[in-house]
Amino acid sequence: MKRREKTINTWILVIAGVIVISGLLRLLGILDFYSIPTGANTPTIRPGSIIFATNLIKPQHNKFICFKANNFFTGVREQYVSRLVAMAGDRVEIKDGVLFINGNNADAGLPLYHTWLVPDNEVYKLSDKEPDVEIISRPNSETALLAFTEQYRNTHQIPAQRDIYPVAQTDTFIKAYWHQNWNADHFGPVIVPTGCLFVLGDYRHNSLDSRYRGFVSVSDYVSTVLWK
Repeated sequence: MKRREKTINTWILVIAGVIVISGLLRLLGILDFYSIPTGANTPTIRPGSIIFATNLIKPQHNKFICFKANNFFTGVREQYVSRLVAMAGDRVEIKDGVLFINGNNADAGLPLYHTWLVPDNEVYKLSDKEPDVEIISRPNSETALLAFTEQYRNTHQIPAQRDIYPVAQTDTFIKAYWHQNWNADHFGPVIVPTGCLFVLGDYRHNSLDSRYRGFVSVSDYVSTVLWK
């Protein structure tokens, strides 16, 4: 009986120690974890995913970072996750839906979610239950609007046309912040100021990122994502 009680007490101490250490690591930001509520970074980070992050790593290009910002609609201070695409001194421009950093294509090779116009008679071959495809709408009887990566389109040989906003189409939210007639697919150029970062979501037509809320101050940087 005493041996059993000793074993139970040992396990209690171990569990208590793990909880205390875990709480301390989270408090200090050394190792934290979050549940992702939105699809702004689909398909890389999907809604419901658990990510782990640390403040021991400095911000780096193309890494996902956690940062503080005001909620776009309520103004409440909240924490967000986006891909860090540019840092101080970088020149950011989006042309025809492609991101260029300092004149170089920064989207190449990334598994980004784009929206595509797909012939309606091809949609039956796909399914919105498939994790790599999202059926958004059917603008007309002949076409459907879907979201998936370019790699998925190429692999499955889908006859799809990228849905890109026309250069003359102004996004009122982007204009309200930047005072320019830009949209999500035709943006910039802008130079990232000292002490600032520029972030984008991997689901480019479904992310309220730096195109809409502006630069992220380095002082609002919280941590870098380790596992996702």
